[in-house]
Parts: sequence; C-alpha cells; structure tokens
Amino acid sequence: MSKQIKVILTQDVPSLGSAGQSVEVAAGYARNFLVPSGQAQLWTAKAAEKEAAQFAKRDAEKVENRQKAAAVKDMLDGITVIIPAKVSGSGKLFGGISPEAIAEKLKDKGIEVDPKALHFEAIKQTGRYKVEAHLYPQIVSEFTVAVTEE
Repeated sequence: MSKQIKVILTQDVPSLGSAGQSVEVAAGYARNFLVPSGQAQLWTAKAAEKEAAQFAKRDAEKVENRQKAAAVKDMLDGITVIIPAKVSGSGKLFGGISPEAIAEKLKDKGIEVDPKALHFEAIKQTGRYKVEAHLYPQIVSEFTVAVTEE
C-alpha cells in the first residue's frame, strides 16, 4: 500500500488534471516526479490559497486577451491593406511581402497584430491576396492585401 499525498498541479498533467487543481497521488510519484519536474507542488493551505489567486488572475487575463482579440477582429474583418512594392517589368516583385511588412502597414492604421499570427500564401507579384490573422484560439479574421507597383 502506497501512501497518498495531496499536491497542487502547477500545469496541466494529462492523466491527473489541469493547472490549479488539487489531487491525491502516490507519495513516491509526487516526490520523485511531479514536484522535481515542476508539474506540482506539495499541498499546504497557504500554497492552495496562492494557487487559487494565481488561477483567478490567469483566468482574468484570458478573458481580457479574448476581448482584445475580438476587438481587433472587428477592426480587421474586410479591410484592404495597400502595400506598394518594387516590381520588375513582368509584374513580379523584387523579393516578397513578409508578415512583418503587413503588420507594419496594419500598425500605421492603428491595428496591432503579431506578424506570427498572419497566415497567407507567398506573395511574389502584384495583385490582391487573402490573409488570415489567427488572433486567439477560435478567433480568426480575414482581410485583403493589395500589392501595387511603387
């Protein structure tokens, strides 16, 4: 018979539960794996109180980030961003249009978007292109980038 002890999970553990949850596990499992790997801490009243406060703070931040993403989505949906670029005689660009260049043009319009959130096919010539901005899980905005000759 193994002794059970109570721990507070500091991150999601697939077989046990989610971050902030108190669970009972075998003493050896907690002492030899969960606590040293930083996935849990030993349960004390003070630690439980602290973890509950941190969980509430993380939850509030998630709600705030989701609201910000929804506001950015409302601003982005359906707009067209015009990017002038140097073009060869055949209409091909010297280089391509990067996510950073698109994010910079959006910033000029007062819309902050992380370049890593922008997804599109390579832009190598003038024309209109659809760009998706993955702003938050399940919040995706679509807008158009028009590349014109400089």
